[in-house]
Amino acid sequence: MTVYFQSDSQNTGPGFIAKYHESSSDEIFLDPQCGNTLDDDSGFFSSPNYPANYPNNAKCTWYILVDYDGRVRLHIVDFELEASPGCSNDYVKIHDGPSTNSPVLSTICTGSNHTFTSSSNAMTVYFKSDSQNTAHGFTANYFEMSANKITQCGGIVDDDSKYFVSPNYPLDYPNNAKCTWYIHVDNDERVKLNFFHVELEPSPHCSKDYIKIYDGPSTISPVLSTICTGSNHEFISSSNNMIVYFQSDSQNTASGFTAHYNDVSANTNTQCGGNLDDDSGSFTSPNYPRSYPNNARCTWYIYVDHDERVKLNFIDIQLEATPGCSNDYIKIYDGPSTNSPLLSTICTGSNRAFTSSSNAMTIHFQSDSQNTGPGFTANYFEISANKNTHCGGTLDDDSGSFTSPNYPRNYPNNAKCTWYIFVDSDERIQLMFIDIQLEVTPGCSDDYVKIYDGSSTNSPVLSTICTGSNRAFTSSSNAMTIHFQSDSQNTGPGFTANYYEVSANKNTQCGGKLDDDSGTFTSPNYPRSYPNNAKCTWYIFVDSDERIQIIFIDIQLEATPGCSDDYIKIYDGPSTSSPVLSTICTGSNRAFTSSSNAMTIHFQSDSQNTGPGFTANYFEISANKNTQCGGKLDDDSGTFTSPNYPRNYPNNAKCTWYIFVDSDERIQIIFIDVQLEATPGCSDDYVKIYDGPSTSSPVLSTICTGSNRAFTSSSNAMTIHFQSDSQNTGPGFTANYFEISANKNTQCGGKLDDDSGTFTSPNYPWSYPNNAKCTWHIFVDSDERIQIIFIDIQLEATPGCSDDYIKIYDGPSTNSPVLSTICTGSNRAFTSSSNAMTVYFQSDSQNTGPGFTANYFEISANKNTQCGGKLDDDSGTFTSPNYPRSYPNNTKCTWYIFVDSDERIQIIFIDVQLEATPGCSNDYIKIYDGPSTSSPLLSKICTGSNRAFTSSSNAMTIHFQSDSQNTGPGFTANYYEMSANQNTQCGGKLDDDSGTFTSPNYPRSYPNNAKCTWYIFVDSDERIQIIFIDIQLVATPGCSDDYIKIYDGPGTSSPVLSTICTGSNRAFTSSSNAMTIHFQSDSQNTGPGFTANYFEVSANKNTQCGGKLDDDGGIFTSPNHPVNYPNNAKCTWYIFVDKDERIQLKFIDIQLENSPGCSNDYIKIYDGPSTNSPVLTTICTRSNRKFTSSSNAMTVHFQSDPQTTAPGFTAYYSKVPANQNFDF
Repeated sequence: MTVYFQSDSQNTGPGFIAKYHESSSDEIFLDPQCGNTLDDDSGFFSSPNYPANYPNNAKCTWYILVDYDGRVRLHIVDFELEASPGCSNDYVKIHDGPSTNSPVLSTICTGSNHTFTSSSNAMTVYFKSDSQNTAHGFTANYFEMSANKITQCGGIVDDDSKYFVSPNYPLDYPNNAKCTWYIHVDNDERVKLNFFHVELEPSPHCSKDYIKIYDGPSTISPVLSTICTGSNHEFISSSNNMIVYFQSDSQNTASGFTAHYNDVSANTNTQCGGNLDDDSGSFTSPNYPRSYPNNARCTWYIYVDHDERVKLNFIDIQLEATPGCSNDYIKIYDGPSTNSPLLSTICTGSNRAFTSSSNAMTIHFQSDSQNTGPGFTANYFEISANKNTHCGGTLDDDSGSFTSPNYPRNYPNNAKCTWYIFVDSDERIQLMFIDIQLEVTPGCSDDYVKIYDGSSTNSPVLSTICTGSNRAFTSSSNAMTIHFQSDSQNTGPGFTANYYEVSANKNTQCGGKLDDDSGTFTSPNYPRSYPNNAKCTWYIFVDSDERIQIIFIDIQLEATPGCSDDYIKIYDGPSTSSPVLSTICTGSNRAFTSSSNAMTIHFQSDSQNTGPGFTANYFEISANKNTQCGGKLDDDSGTFTSPNYPRNYPNNAKCTWYIFVDSDERIQIIFIDVQLEATPGCSDDYVKIYDGPSTSSPVLSTICTGSNRAFTSSSNAMTIHFQSDSQNTGPGFTANYFEISANKNTQCGGKLDDDSGTFTSPNYPWSYPNNAKCTWHIFVDSDERIQIIFIDIQLEATPGCSDDYIKIYDGPSTNSPVLSTICTGSNRAFTSSSNAMTVYFQSDSQNTGPGFTANYFEISANKNTQCGGKLDDDSGTFTSPNYPRSYPNNTKCTWYIFVDSDERIQIIFIDVQLEATPGCSNDYIKIYDGPSTSSPLLSKICTGSNRAFTSSSNAMTIHFQSDSQNTGPGFTANYYEMSANQNTQCGGKLDDDSGTFTSPNYPRSYPNNAKCTWYIFVDSDERIQIIFIDIQLVATPGCSDDYIKIYDGPGTSSPVLSTICTGSNRAFTSSSNAMTIHFQSDSQNTGPGFTANYFEVSANKNTQCGGKLDDDGGIFTSPNHPVNYPNNAKCTWYIFVDKDERIQLKFIDIQLENSPGCSNDYIKIYDGPSTNSPVLTTICTRSNRKFTSSSNAMTVHFQSDPQTTAPGFTAYYSKVPANQNFDF
């Protein structure tokens, strides 16, 4: 042994004295219970004698050391010391370093689940007790973690045992974090995950910051749970993969979370019953989600602390379904055995929840000898005994929830429960009843809830209720009393309610400045009477480029002619000098929208009568019409869409449109196109149609897909609510609405001269009468046309429609030409050639049917039925006649497009669906490069989409012709004015976010000997995606004559992504913010050339299509993963590591279109730096294989065809030593 002592050249001290002696090895003893040096990767230690009491006068020091590039994570699991002010008696000190001279992280003597992280590879823990009282002490775990885990946001974790935390833990995590951890263990193992500590921004249902745990290899796997608070949450996967996703919003943050996982035997989920006594946990049927065995009999006994309760949630139940669950079933008992009261017997469903009345619950699962199924998975939690069974009490938190006893199961008879709610003396209480299902009787005479505005049942009664939802009440002081009473007869599910502390100036404030994105304000004392002689002015402001929408939910002022006594004035601007939008004193759901970012509301009452007043909501909305989310629509007809339509709507959208027409009319709404995220029951994203003025009105339908879906109101009001969740989105919807006569469905013929309307057969949708003869004469303005759509036709069907039929005449009478005779079908459309149309309906004396319903519209004579014409706007759209319905036969239409003399025209045919014939010989579109059909012909087309053409002058001519036979939906096209120098320029610098460039003279032939280079740059943290829409160069082997070279970088010295000379929709993505395109032609043949679009795209890996990967390890995915990848994708990743290393590649998840030999969509792995390297394999289905390169380079190519797509894949790679032996 060597002891080294050193002093410097300055101050000294008394020094030290030491003794030593020789001793045999078995005499040396260091009590591991009271201090030690701990240098393993992980371990645990405890106070002396734990769990028995530690001794007096203990002084124990543990020195924890891990690898120099690691950090120490300490978790004190159980902790009970003598409690004293300032922890002056017994305590634990945690030092951030190798000794007790290191900085003190904390001194603790109470609490549990304390977690600490060192800033180096050392931590010191010092425990001291005094000479008096002791307790059972503490136990602690520690783990070595990577130094970069503290800030690491997600990643791949595939060791046998690992620890991970939110970024910066235990400091606050950042805003807008999106972190995904991929946990992977051996195939025959499972993942057991434990969250020791979770402290995120609190929000109802974890709607702001949250952690999602997915049971599988991707975020489309089943969700085990979404959490934002708590500790000791435990989850077990059903396979060898688990995903943990953490997201924070842009507002408050907190310390985050710490989690540990390890691999457990796969037979953990085959366990059939047992004791469960943790605070929370999960259990499943044997083998879940694979089929459970026959003749299973499993019983789980769940226990929590004696003063707590058990809440059980069945996430998924898929047993053999039989009446009464007679074969396979789960029984839930409210107590410690199967002799306890039975709560329920279930065999199907999801998210079924049950709560015990004591600290014990018993679950019995039984299967018979026949059919089985996937089984079930369930979570349980310890909850406070006073949550859902408590009958009354004092509630004095800032916010909280309470329910009737046993909610959502039936409350007991003869219940009398009183809750006393108190908040701070200068605050108020807002109470919202989310759901109320009591026995319904007139005046709520049997079972009821009474809300008192004060501290006792002697306070004023705000309301007595027994049904409804989202009923809200606000106190006038800091106290509110709720009394619930049931009689001795019928009961029901009861109620659930939330309460919140609100500022006292919310509902009593008389005016003020409101500058939040949204908010609520009311007349003073609402819903009690406002005072006399009130004069209140609210000034509302939002961001300068936004607008304000205000909705007066309820208005009950003194009603006088002209609102002369008490009134609300709405001003369109920042003061009462701004224009007056309206003066109101009665009504509900009155909506107003500002024309700027300011609005002023003035409320005034006189000295006489008062009333309840008003409540109003306001919202910031986009000034852009097509991004508007909800509002009031009170025109005779109109159109509205989901935000951004037809581009994808945003996540978490909640938009409500309130439609009102004249009081004696009705509303018909037609959803022309609905493309939301499609889920069973439209459970994620949906549109709800309510038959009335609010979302409390009856629901007509909930939809998420389809087209031309029509609904009619039973009154003059209809409400449309659109909601999206936090995951996938889609193009959204577009809808039209119309005011229709309330008596239209019984009327048999007549004159219809509104701009639009609806008519039906008599009694529709009930059977029309026999011998009906009805004629409708439809007229619009003389220079307009009529379009009629038969939404539904259900007449007696006979050959030639000989019995009951509808005849459509193209003119003002039945002497006009017949357009068609019909008796069946749906969405049949016809267009008049003048401003008049006649519809004749006749039934015979025999069978009848539901009849028909039809809508008609006035349309411009030159809109979508116009057959040619002059187009001279900067941009516009035109279509074949009747598009997207079939164009007529023998059509000849010519459009002449002109822009400014120094500009050019680009036209894009979005959709072309004509009769397809070789050479487009029957029906076709001809595109001429000039002002007439004598100009040069650019192309002749009859099919395709996104076909683009550019003029060489300021004029272009489009000619459409159909023959006398088959027709089709036709076409729709957009045209734009563009700069004259865009299509002749040979190279240059392009630094906009997006743009278009072409070969010189495109689409006419490019010149010989051209050498053009385009240098594209975007923001430094972004990437470039380029799509070659059309490539028509001289085609030669290897593109040896004329070609385009795409370089992945800022010059022609950068890596070559590809050399091309033919094709269309070829896409490439840069690995940096620069890309170079070089076009070259030789001295011989030329061709039309090319046109290309480029876009700035996010550097985020999950949208990137290929690129260079040169980190030591990383993750890449198919574009859009886990959403479906696009058609015609061609993505190539080039992976490089250090020269003396190798690359190991593993696919976590592969979901491509399955085809024999992977002939459609596939991934090819090349053993080298390019697609000319040897092919290791071609795959399109799930594979657990690892692929290892023979050099420091590997190439991965992903390709999809133009048909079916799928979620795609996620893969990770890492560098490995060149001399490592690999298992293939």
